[in-house]
Amino acid sequence: MIGRGLLFVGLAVAVASSSQAQDVGTCEHGTAIRYVVNDQIQASLFNTGSLFFGGSTTSGDGYLIPRDTHNSPMLAAGFWLGGLVDADLRVAAARYGGWDYWPGPLDAAANPPQDCSEHDRIYVVSRSDISHYYATGELTEDLRDWPHQLGAPVIDGDGDPTNYDLEAGDQPDLIGNVAAWWVMNDAGNEHNPGAPLGVEVRVQAFLYGSRRETASPVLLQTTFVRYEIINRGRQTIEPMYATMWSDVDLGDAGDDYIGSDSLRNMVFVYNDSNDDSAYGSPPPALGIQILQGPIGLANGRDDDFDGSVDEPGESLGSTASGSYIGGGPDGTQDPGRPVEYYNYMRGLWGDGSPRYEYGTGFQQAGSGIRTTRFHFAGDPVTRAYYSEVNTDGNGTVSPQGDRVMMVSTGPFRIAPDESTTLLFAFPFGQGTDNLQSVAVMRGYATALQALAADGFFTSSPVEISRPELPVELGLSHARPNPSRQPEVRVTLPEDAYVRATVYDALGRQLEVLVDAEMPRGENELAISVGLAPGTYLLRVEVAPGAVETLTFTVAR
Repeated sequence: MIGRGLLFVGLAVAVASSSQAQDVGTCEHGTAIRYVVNDQIQASLFNTGSLFFGGSTTSGDGYLIPRDTHNSPMLAAGFWLGGLVDADLRVAAARYGGWDYWPGPLDAAANPPQDCSEHDRIYVVSRSDISHYYATGELTEDLRDWPHQLGAPVIDGDGDPTNYDLEAGDQPDLIGNVAAWWVMNDAGNEHNPGAPLGVEVRVQAFLYGSRRETASPVLLQTTFVRYEIINRGRQTIEPMYATMWSDVDLGDAGDDYIGSDSLRNMVFVYNDSNDDSAYGSPPPALGIQILQGPIGLANGRDDDFDGSVDEPGESLGSTASGSYIGGGPDGTQDPGRPVEYYNYMRGLWGDGSPRYEYGTGFQQAGSGIRTTRFHFAGDPVTRAYYSEVNTDGNGTVSPQGDRVMMVSTGPFRIAPDESTTLLFAFPFGQGTDNLQSVAVMRGYATALQALAADGFFTSSPVEISRPELPVELGLSHARPNPSRQPEVRVTLPEDAYVRATVYDALGRQLEVLVDAEMPRGENELAISVGLAPGTYLLRVEVAPGAVETLTFTVAR
């Protein structure tokens, strides 16, 4: 089996009221939309907590891969958070609208901006943007306006970590080749329903380069989204869970299967057959993987697979995965109330009942049937029980159809003014048939885990390569002219190397007046006494690249 298949029994969360409910603002939801693009991917981004779905991008056109085919493996994705604040359950989550996030940061008292619309912006910068600026001095608006004052990361190049000065060597702190950055909060307005958590969330979505720059499809065909969650409230959030939810439409939405892979901290979608009306044959597979999780609370598990249980600093991977059944029995349907979202985030059904390794996983208790936190955790490639191609150990397959899937991590805690960072990846693979695509995608996920363990997904500065611009020099006229010994002065804006040469009317070099470093300011060029009467040329070269000439006449 792919998943660990650990037993889990949970109860529905009791929702308590709190006298210290978080204040909220009167903000409107953000309307910003931006894209990150490479040779393989076009991903639309929003500052509402949604990925790939929003505004006019609601028809399966928000996440294209391979982008030149205009096919999409996913309709929508969204970032969910939930936790207890002094026994009060609070959730920031939604699916297709009514999002519980608004643009902008929170202040030290967890208050949102007076007007969140001033922060309704997503900044997109590439490494080539930075290189182009240092080569030409030309810069994009997002590179110019990089919001370091809001927490956008900066590589300090001038020794002052409090500023952002491109000319002095500062630059955006990017992961990958192109990255988008934005900040949002969950206190901008009323949640539906319940109080906000009081968190600020800083997001960086990034891609790696083009085929010319990166040969590996592991990186070319994967989208990455990094969330930094900051608790701006005055109370600890504990226990807390984070979830990436997705409505996966793998080309044609009506023929999908899903699965869990807890060893790779991933959920995934694949086609039920070897033909898809959008992707054709063979259809691909797509995963949602947790590459970096929070530091977990004690849970009696070896979450990082190092042989130790609940050691200090143990980070979590995926701790639950699941789905729900649109139009299904009560308790399995789309979430609406905070407790339903929270139960799904913990690997339960919406009504708090456990999942089972049999059939749909709902109310399947019986002899030898185990509870699980990982829905369809078997291996569909080998048809090992329990997966959608073998739901009962006897080869029974699920009905094909539209699917949603979730991957979660938790429980963890965030104390006031503390933060935690999560990194999600969306690996995409295409093999020789629908199940081989799962194997290819799974291989990519394994490679991504190894890269994450080696610290690959960190930033690195763009090498600054400034062209040597010509030094502007001021060369005076020869005075008096004509004369027996004209006087010439050169004015330098900075110390520079100067070569000054005298030529006769036939272009023959007669004398080198200076070939040395000269100080900034005004410098005299001494023309020798003794030149025969006639007209001469003075050529002055200043490194790098500045050249001026003048003529002068020597009289008797």
